[in-house]
Amino acid sequence: MIKAEEAREGRVIQVGGKIYKVLGLEFGGAAKAGRIVHLKVQNIENQAITALTFHGNDMVDDVTLERYSMEYIYNDGANYYFMNKETYEQFPVPTSIVGDSASYLKEGSGIIVEFYDGRPVNIEFPRIIEIKVTSCASGIKEGSSGAPFKEAILENGMEILVPQFIKEGDIIKVDTQSRKYIDRVKK
Repeated sequence: MIKAEEAREGRVIQVGGKIYKVLGLEFGGAAKAGRIVHLKVQNIENQAITALTFHGNDMVDDVTLERYSMEYIYNDGANYYFMNKETYEQFPVPTSIVGDSASYLKEGSGIIVEFYDGRPVNIEFPRIIEIKVTSCASGIKEGSSGAPFKEAILENGMEILVPQFIKEGDIIKVDTQSRKYIDRVKK
């Protein structure tokens, strides 16, 4: 058990029988009324994001997830299958847990899969991935920095804006959270 005010970003807690990952934390309330803690959390089961409010000294259950290094092997439409790199055991992970990040999965790619009570509940993608550009547009678009950008389609089908010097066949680095171009991989 921990105090609600100790539930920092990234920590996993249990409240009312539900498991949540803490996404953010804010403090409020007047000194006389006591400290109020507002937590922005994501339900591990269904990925829904919600807000929880506690008094600073309220207690919540601290949950430890088991983390395993896995290799993505295939998708059958309902589940994505991962293999534990140490035991070679295969685990189905529902598409609802993988979510929109499924486009970053390539056969053989290494991923961290988090388990709670023997079942997969979360996937941790690398923050930055290297991926191939399959085609580029010729048009110019102005980005927020004023630098000219063009549309590119990546090997996973995702479209992003890239600098003009990027060509078809280039390998680039992409931020998986913002889905933005970072850099070109040097050959």
